[in-house]
This record gives sequence, C-alpha cells and structure tokens, in this order.
Amino acid sequence: MRGHPGGAVLKTLDILIGLSTVMLLFSMAVTVVTQFINQIVNNLAKTHYRWGAPVPVVLRLPIGGGLHAGPFHSQNVESWFTGVAGLKVVAPATPFDAKGLLIAACEDGNPVLFLEHKWLYRSLKGRVPEGDYRVAIGRARRAREGSVDRRLESKQPWLQWPD
Repeated sequence: MRGHPGGAVLKTLDILIGLSTVMLLFSMAVTVVTQFINQIVNNLAKTHYRWGAPVPVVLRLPIGGGLHAGPFHSQNVESWFTGVAGLKVVAPATPFDAKGLLIAACEDGNPVLFLEHKWLYRSLKGRVPEGDYRVAIGRARRAREGSVDRRLESKQPWLQWPD
C-alpha cells in the first residue's frame, strides 16, 4: 500500500466474514471468533498511547448511506471509536481530502481509522492534484467564506451545500 513501503494490505477479516456468509447460505453452521474491536481499542490504540511505540496502521472502512445500498456499509460507526484514547479517526469529505488524509494517515505513526463515505467511492468528483500532498489530521478546514457563522461537524460529502 502506498505510504507503507514493504507493507501489506490485509483483508483477512473480510475474507473470513464473506466465507462464513456463503457457508450460511448453504445451511452450514458457522461460528466466527474474532476480537476485531478489542484489537483496535486495546492493542492498536493503546500501544502507541501508553508506550509511545509506533503503530502506523491505517484501517479503511466504507461508511454512510444515501446511495441505495440498503444495509451494506450504510452505518456511521465513528461514534464507536472517537472516544478511544490513542486512535485517530478521520473522515474525508472530498476527493482532495481523501487523498491528502490517506497519505497523512499512512505517515502518521499512530493507528488511524479512515472512514470513507461511499460517495467518495462512487459518485463524488473533484480536483485531485498529481503527486503527494498531505491534509493535516486534526485541523479544521474552512470550506468557503461567508457572512454567517455556522459550525458543522460532519463527514457527509455534500454535492451542493444549502444556503
């Protein structure tokens, strides 16, 4: 994966859950034992937080609804993780933010949960420069100038913002 020279993109849990689903469709009894949440919360996040050891792991998860996908990846799970000490949670709103935040996340040294809305996969288009650039993690961006002071904290990628 870009940003992790010699690193690996692991999809073992995806494969395990997918295989289990197929087995269930053929009326086979399946028990999947995983400590996925525990591993994120108590191992990845706490290792860097407590001991300062580098844990440069990026977990990419598709989120969000509104694209007629029904129950598939339509949840917004950020509230499960934003209170976990040692874990950074980012959710880009534009293609520009997605590339810049992903590069920054890969170089961060902390575990980063990268929540990518399905609009970014399928529909949202925008200018994305060639080459490397970073979008700072933990810094807000002013989307546009205006005369009304509004604050919105969301990762919903709006195609056109209502006035």
